[in-house]
Amino acid sequence: FCMAFMKPAHREAFKADAETVMAEFGLTDYEKDLIRTQNFNAMVRYGVNAFMIFKLANAFGVNQNQTGAKMRLQSFEEFIATRNVKDAL
Repeated sequence: FCMAFMKPAHREAFKADAETVMAEFGLTDYEKDLIRTQNFNAMVRYGVNAFMIFKLANAFGVNQNQTGAKMRLQSFEEFIATRNVKDAL
């Protein structure tokens, strides 16, 4: 499923109708819930590769720093304050 996000057409289809795309790929209810809730930490525990999580997050319009903040259970501002390069947004 996540590998398909490398194709622009798949990303656009997902943005237009995520539920249909998830059903077409045969995702379980648990997998769909991980995606709907953007529970990136649970995805890692489930075995999803971190690079694929970033691909999926991008489809939601969530950039790498925002994903890191979510994974650390921090606000974006709290997360950025911990970075060495403060304006690397």
